[in-house]
Amino acid sequence: MTVEFWTPALGLPRDFIRRAVAAEAEGWDGVLAPESPKASPDPFIDMALAARETTTVKFSTGVAIPVPRIAISMAAAAATVQDVSDGRFAIGIGRGDSGQAHLGMAPVPVAYFERYVTRLQAYLRGETVPHDLQIDGAGGQIPPVERLGMVDYPASSRLAWLPKHLPKVPVSIAATGSRMIRLAARLGDGVLLAVGAEPERLGACISVIREARIAAGLDPNGFTVGAYVAVVPHHDRAKARRMASGNVASFARFTAMHGQVTGAGVEGDHSIYKALHNSYTMRGHMRDGSPQSAELTDEFIDRFAIVGPAEECARRLVELAGLGVHKFIVAPPGFGTDGADLVRREIAQEVIPAVREGHRASTHRAMTSYNGRTQLA
Repeated sequence: MTVEFWTPALGLPRDFIRRAVAAEAEGWDGVLAPESPKASPDPFIDMALAARETTTVKFSTGVAIPVPRIAISMAAAAATVQDVSDGRFAIGIGRGDSGQAHLGMAPVPVAYFERYVTRLQAYLRGETVPHDLQIDGAGGQIPPVERLGMVDYPASSRLAWLPKHLPKVPVSIAATGSRMIRLAARLGDGVLLAVGAEPERLGACISVIREARIAAGLDPNGFTVGAYVAVVPHHDRAKARRMASGNVASFARFTAMHGQVTGAGVEGDHSIYKALHNSYTMRGHMRDGSPQSAELTDEFIDRFAIVGPAEECARRLVELAGLGVHKFIVAPPGFGTDGADLVRREIAQEVIPAVREGHRASTHRAMTSYNGRTQLA
């Protein structure tokens, strides 16, 4: 499987289109649109408009949240973008973080999320789904349709208009802890890991995915592993660390979002994760100079992110690709820093080609070694 590189895009629709066109020209594989009704326009509209101005770049939500849309509405929006883009769309979905925090809501419970994703997948497959007001409506705030006393009424729904000439929209689930990783392995077509760039931790997560897929009777190889990674190539490592710090603080906080530090390989950084939780302000989300970014040490940033000279960034990404990461969602410099466009272009021009070449070479060496052992056996 080839390695893909995705970049987030923000802004009003005209800005999103411009950035998607630029990303395609620079050689990025995909563009992500966030979902935060307070902070950014509707991502599905942005991506549908940008799809008409591009030909090869892929699109995904990064990430969609359950609260603004019931499952069939999410599926309908996704299928619309899939049709307009001629099959270049995938949903990235999570329990909700900043997008829901700005609506006064914590992430949805895992059980609710599991039911939501199960229904979303069924709609995207074109299946008929029984109504469930806990997911389809307001769970007690809206009365059921039978209250109207009609002779007949629908007890289920489906997307009758799904474009049959296109594949089903893939669903990737954002996850940090083992419970959500296992859920993603069972219900999703892929996972979006937000655990940083340390090989040991990413490797442990990939092992959990394989185990969960096998236990569910699913193909462990028929699954896309994506990873959010802050990457800042710069000859001045101190400057690179600062440019990455806002995003590092926000992604690292997921490990202790509810106050408890969870996950494999976090023992030595327990105090940092706790400090991120205790100091976190959503007003400083992904922002350099925020109270939470001040809790990071240089050594932690160097491990959690990928910063430094371009060749070093490429080498570390090749290592992660070798573990089984198929898709890198490259987090740009955080808000409050300058040079995000320059960093994105340097990644596209210097880092991505080197990673692809290095990954091809390492894969070839591995296959040659495997075939040699096979012939000798």
